[in-house]
Amino acid sequence: MDPMILKQLRKSRHLTQKELAELLHVSPSAVSQYERSVIKPHRETLFEIAKLFSVSVDFLNGTSPYQSIEAQMNEPYADGAVVCDVIKMLLSVDSSHRNTVLEVLNGLLSLQAAQTKQNGK
Repeated sequence: MDPMILKQLRKSRHLTQKELAELLHVSPSAVSQYERSVIKPHRETLFEIAKLFSVSVDFLNGTSPYQSIEAQMNEPYADGAVVCDVIKMLLSVDSSHRNTVLEVLNGLLSLQAAQTKQNGK
């Protein structure tokens, strides 16, 4: 867990370390240690923190810029569509054509990688 993210979330809710500790059923010392990266919260506590602040565990870990799945699903994709719209389109493709969709996407990603490599030289 990214200790700075926890501290920012706690402060955004105007909670003291003691108050957060009470909500998580841990000691104030534990919260302090989480925020200083001395110890990491147990898995169950990490999920409880995510639930308490309505954020994803990935966001807490600093591996996603999105605080929640909802935020990620509503991210603009292209031509006025959001990520959720694209997923709905993909799911609506008949099962007999799904492999073709994957082949096209893989081809586009390969082309993009080749162009990036060529531009990087």
